[in-house]
Amino acid sequence: MAAAEIRQKPVVDAGELGFITNLFVQTSLPHRDVSWTATGEPVTAWTRRNGLFSLTIQNGQVFNEATKRHEYVGLPFGTYARLLFAWLGTEAVRTQSPRIGLGGSFGAFMRNLQIPRSGGPKGSEAALRNQLHRITRASLSWEYAGPVPRGATQRVDAGQRIFPIESHAVFWDPNNPDRHSTWESELTLNQVFFEHLVRHHVPVDMRVIRTLAQANAPLAMDIYVWLTSRMFTLQRATPMIPWPKLMEQMGSTHRNPSEFAREFKEHATKVLVLYPDAHLLYVKGGVRLKPSPTHVPVLAAVAAGPERG
Repeated sequence: MAAAEIRQKPVVDAGELGFITNLFVQTSLPHRDVSWTATGEPVTAWTRRNGLFSLTIQNGQVFNEATKRHEYVGLPFGTYARLLFAWLGTEAVRTQSPRIGLGGSFGAFMRNLQIPRSGGPKGSEAALRNQLHRITRASLSWEYAGPVPRGATQRVDAGQRIFPIESHAVFWDPNNPDRHSTWESELTLNQVFFEHLVRHHVPVDMRVIRTLAQANAPLAMDIYVWLTSRMFTLQRATPMIPWPKLMEQMGSTHRNPSEFAREFKEHATKVLVLYPDAHLLYVKGGVRLKPSPTHVPVLAAVAAGPERG
């Protein structure tokens, strides 16, 4: 969708107000598939840090009837994993229920997500199925280790591990995406994850999320959500945010800060076309943010949920 179209019709009028858990603002999913090493060994977990907070995604497993062994399915990654988590968050906040219907057919589900369809092993249908398969089997751990807020000497070591998807039942025909099933496919979010999502979400414009997903730009999706979140609370210009810190937070598989800085600027350009009011400044060694109009109107965001960020 063209940027002009997004600007011309407010997000609420377009029915495109979406929500993402703030866990994926503080840290990020992998940008590419990092589920196996160069020698084919499974990567069992992926960790990102942001200061004293860390988020770990564990690789899920399924039982293979042919080999009679449990096998890793892979870590969620890329644009479709981000789009799925955004859609799930939006549905959970909208319905105020952890139980989310997926539709009577896979084709209907893709239309609901507004993903252009393409077949084959590398098409959008296979990619979306694969990411949903990974997400329904992955687990998340978040931890905080450091000083107690406003505490002089006390420290805390706290964390939690959950499966974000508590249960799922999918009845789609793998050979005919448009065949309607007798039963409705659905999944249920873990209650802890659901309650956190409802209380601590970031409002986004789903048109932007889809546009960046269709551009295969996972880093741009992360930058957009990060900027949107920060502008809701930013009262004054930030100090310089160094590239190494940003890379630790959302750098995913980048090898060094200079490589990350180049790619960040490239993807931020895509974001600023869609969110031109965001004041993102490049300075020596990193970036600064200045207070900017929120991309989602504050009143709309407040009306949609009890808390943000």
